[in-house]
Amino acid sequence: MPFINLIHEQRVAAERADRKSKMFFLAFVGVMLSSVGAFSLVSFDKSKVHDEQAALQAQIEKAKPLIAQTNANALETSKLTPRLKTLQDAQGDTQRWDRVLTYLTTQTPNTTTWLTALRCNAGDPKKGVNISFTGVAMSQEPVGELILRLQNSPDLGNINLNYTQEKLIQQTKTTEFQVNADLVGTEPKKSLTEEKPS
Repeated sequence: MPFINLIHEQRVAAERADRKSKMFFLAFVGVMLSSVGAFSLVSFDKSKVHDEQAALQAQIEKAKPLIAQTNANALETSKLTPRLKTLQDAQGDTQRWDRVLTYLTTQTPNTTTWLTALRCNAGDPKKGVNISFTGVAMSQEPVGELILRLQNSPDLGNINLNYTQEKLIQQTKTTEFQVNADLVGTEPKKSLTEEKPS
């Protein structure tokens, strides 16, 4: 009998060893499958990243001519900006003078006052343009009226009478006058260093 019990114990031990080996084999297969899956996933991600890199590189190559054209345009713009500013300033000055002359044609007292000269002086670079209106009037009153009307012009400022004097023109007693004014908007712009007190 003891011999039979020994066989039973050997079979139980063999089954136990068989179960262990199956478990180890299944664990090995599981590790192997997970390794293959991880390798496949990494390879897929690597190929995906490589494809994205190739697509981005293609976009960069496609954008290079546009970037070069943009840089060329920026360089050309920086070269033309001073000219454009000069042209815009000239247009603004022309429009300002047009407004002043149009204003004079409608606001000069028409029956008793005549403008004979119009001079502008921009000698001091720290000041704006100064305009001198010279003319003849039949009396002092139209000169005062002209000054009052000039004060209503938005393009003229600091208006003052320089002189009036009597003058004979074809034996008619008249009053010659000169009125000075500053042309608004022609003052030089102050730099930051001039604005800050030391």
